[in-house]
Amino acid sequence: MAEHNAPFDRFTFTCTDRVNGRVLFWMHRLQDDSYELHAEKGPSGQLMAEFTRTVPLKTAEALRDELSEAGVFGWDESYPDDAAPGSRRWNMTIVFQEGVYTQTCSGGSSVPDGFDALMEALYKLDLPRPGADDAPGISTPPMMPGMPGGFDLSALFSGGPAGGPDASMLAEMQQTMAEMQAHPERFQQQIKEEFRSLPLEQQEGMLDMLASTGMAPREWWEKFLRG
Repeated sequence: MAEHNAPFDRFTFTCTDRVNGRVLFWMHRLQDDSYELHAEKGPSGQLMAEFTRTVPLKTAEALRDELSEAGVFGWDESYPDDAAPGSRRWNMTIVFQEGVYTQTCSGGSSVPDGFDALMEALYKLDLPRPGADDAPGISTPPMMPGMPGGFDLSALFSGGPAGGPDASMLAEMQQTMAEMQAHPERFQQQIKEEFRSLPLEQQEGMLDMLASTGMAPREWWEKFLRG
């Protein structure tokens, strides 16, 4: 992928307020023009990582298009800041091309038009929503590169006992999801290796079953698993 085709090199956003603490989100371009996403959340000075994962170039292109539609690229460098202790503070930096052009915006309780649209674009990429409680059970899973829609493991078990997973299945799904979030590349490689070790007839049956979940078409699964 040619370097000038990348929508940006780095995108970073932070927001702090007295109610919700601090959130940090960044998106950095890698050498192969994929992007690494990272999010953290927690009290100032005690941020806890929410996730780190790799996404394809088109994810960054989609974010750029949403930011452009929201008017973000026309924002001023700074906006009025509320001096009251604990007021909201936010900062955004977009490095379009390292050493060539960088846009930096910051402010407080006063925000520019399009700020809500910016936040919604980041929430789509799993930035934790302010005030959202950490729900028990299975968290929102990361997406596999190129998959249309989210990767919902529960769909794989929809045909299980009573139409859904039992307690043991749920525990296994939670463990699998934690492993997937912590080591997405290794998890995906394991899936491919296990699939390729199956006899051809079982591979075909597995592809049919995965396609039936509706998470992605059969052609996507076949390309992902067989290469």
